[in-house]
Amino acid sequence: MRSLAPFLTLASDPYVVVSNGQLYWFVEGYTTSNRLPYSKAYAGRERIEYSVGTATPTLDGRPVPEFAGANYVRNAVKIVVNAYDGRTDFYVFDPDDPLIRVWNRVFPDLFKPAEAMPVDLRAHVRYPHELLLVQGLVNARYHMQDPVVFYNQEDLWTRATERYHAQVQPVEPYYIMWTPPGAADPEFVAMLPFTPKGRQVLIGWMAGLSDGENYGRLITYQFPKDKRVLGPQQVDTKIDQDPTLKAQLTLWDQLGSRVIRGNVLAVPVGETLL
Repeated sequence: MRSLAPFLTLASDPYVVVSNGQLYWFVEGYTTSNRLPYSKAYAGRERIEYSVGTATPTLDGRPVPEFAGANYVRNAVKIVVNAYDGRTDFYVFDPDDPLIRVWNRVFPDLFKPAEAMPVDLRAHVRYPHELLLVQGLVNARYHMQDPVVFYNQEDLWTRATERYHAQVQPVEPYYIMWTPPGAADPEFVAMLPFTPKGRQVLIGWMAGLSDGENYGRLITYQFPKDKRVLGPQQVDTKIDQDPTLKAQLTLWDQLGSRVIRGNVLAVPVGETLL
């Protein structure tokens, strides 16, 4: 695919689906630039401070390195590859993107409109988790609307952390079926929780919708600062402090056995969190 369209930035995590008895790989294709005026570049680096008792360890990472240095990112193309014969189709899902409009004029036979994608394949289109992560990390700073608050960086967000296996790590975007407010049916969404810098309470929550006309819609919730909403790592701590659960986990985690801690999902249900 890099030979077919070297001008696109490709996601590093394609996913496979079944359609009409055949396997297809979905690859997210992005148009990117580092020359958009008045737009800050994505650094591609992340530093998360979290608390463990009185200590404040940090996690340093380089999430989504393929976008590092870009200040313009659009998920313009969905690439579908037949896993058996290698046939590759490029579907334009953002026809208003000026970059893909230019490339479409240069290579008019390469791209197809999103409407041309078979219905069975269209059902497998999802909001890209790497795009949600980049949007979340940028929004973690630029959600601040007050110039003084922004200048002093008083309301910085960071990705929430969790205990996965036995290690503390940032929460990765995850996919679930969720019913947005006002919707009648559940939708397939990608979501990501945030905490204030240096704290563990939940402060923000983002979701990217994948289904039907809602595809591409981004929702952000901001939790009130005067209420203590537990974050994922705080829920892990409460599990460890529960006498019954602690005794059971200790019993399982011995004699050659090992307890594997899974992901903690923060799912809005009505006006509360599950």
